[in-house]
Amino acid sequence: MIKHRQVHRRGRRSQMTVSYTDPVISMDLLRAVLQPSFNEDILAVFNKYMKFFQKAASNVKENMGDEVQPEVLIREACRNCLEQAKQLFSDGEKPPQRPAVDLPASKRGRQVDDESSQRGSPVPKKRKGRPPGPVIPYDRPVSTGAMSKSKVSEPIRREGPKWDPARLNENSTFVLGSRANNPQDMASQNMDPAAAPSAAALKGSETGGSATKGSVSKRLQQELMTLMMSGDKGISAFPESDNLFRWIGTIDGAKGTVYEGLRYKLSLEFPSGYPYQAPRVKFVTPCFHPNVDEQGFICLDILKEKWSALYDVRSILLSVQSLLGEPNNDSPMNTMAAELWANQEAYRAHLHSTYKN
Repeated sequence: MIKHRQVHRRGRRSQMTVSYTDPVISMDLLRAVLQPSFNEDILAVFNKYMKFFQKAASNVKENMGDEVQPEVLIREACRNCLEQAKQLFSDGEKPPQRPAVDLPASKRGRQVDDESSQRGSPVPKKRKGRPPGPVIPYDRPVSTGAMSKSKVSEPIRREGPKWDPARLNENSTFVLGSRANNPQDMASQNMDPAAAPSAAALKGSETGGSATKGSVSKRLQQELMTLMMSGDKGISAFPESDNLFRWIGTIDGAKGTVYEGLRYKLSLEFPSGYPYQAPRVKFVTPCFHPNVDEQGFICLDILKEKWSALYDVRSILLSVQSLLGEPNNDSPMNTMAAELWANQEAYRAHLHSTYKN
């Protein structure tokens, strides 16, 4: 707040008055002075995380097509971040009001008397002392057992040391009894803890379903961040529209194989039991391969009986990319491709002639 001093002269006498600038104007002047520094700091923060926006925008362009403009997506994302940051300085919700507690009859009577005395009522204030008898507001008699029970004090509840739930993570495992000393195999890692019988599971399927969906969403967000920061060439994936449980992936044929220079799109659908249940992965782009059928379904062991909760989207895409150059001809889904695989030149010619992006 800016302080102003003015001197008024009246003949030989002088009088000084003090005035202050309006608080809103003073704060706005301070903001105008500090705004250049704020802008520099905000730009520094956006430049720090710009690689995330650029990677995400490039994935969207690869999956959706050339009509997507990455610069527009990045600009809109930055604006949304600024809009969300406004909530840090919101007025917030009103503090919850405490519920009114009904006072006993005797206290309520005293309160009425105090109010009447303050209002100047001619009724004299009652003298403090023991009332002649209990005041019963109801017609029914009060049992002595209820009065005696009210005098019994409740036992003191003592809480033990609290455990921080933030120590839990995706890899936390609970082992009971003597099994804590036994090594656990891959099958135990694939066991969904939500499927284990427990007393908490009987409280309601809706609460458990929402908690499970939230944990799966958190897991998928972490996998998206890991995939964006991995820097692996030839693989990418991004959620389709606003559905986090359905992704569109892209893989490029590995160098030195007949699939070099070809790009394929895949769809990934994640169940509610992910990562304890394998996702549903299939080719969107038609793929001529011994282990891919006409509908685009893939015969890959890690997507079926050898699935583990340790796998993620990145490992799935790398495995499918490796499968293109190293098929399993012992259990083919496309017998023509399996028979033609021995002649790489003929296989390459047929592959490129039937390829449709």
